[in-house]
Amino acid sequence: MNINILTFKDPICYLSAVLNFKSIQNQKYSLRAFSRDLNIPLSMLSSMLSEKRPISYQYANKIANRLKFSSIEFQYFFDLITVKYGNDTEIKENSKLRIERLLKTLNDNQYDHSYSGLDLTYE
Repeated sequence: MNINILTFKDPICYLSAVLNFKSIQNQKYSLRAFSRDLNIPLSMLSSMLSEKRPISYQYANKIANRLKFSSIEFQYFFDLITVKYGNDTEIKENSKLRIERLLKTLNDNQYDHSYSGLDLTYE
């Protein structure tokens, strides 16, 4: 089982959940192991997870590649980072809109598939 980025609205919460999940799977898995797996210096990862430093696009790219994100997950992760840390209001708004559209599409598709075999007409 993997932790799905599309169920998170904050990149830090997502990374913390991945670390926690890996720690549960392997009690010896640590922040040091996570930093090694992500190819990010331990001090930098620790600072990002404690929100002392923002996640830069450079590190976001490393994280997305190391966690093998699909193109949709990659864009979603970058949009979350832009919304959280971006300085340009217009770019942040565009990222918010992309996130909202993606989540709406996913929710609509989930709804359609969940009820595809039912007759929902009223008499």
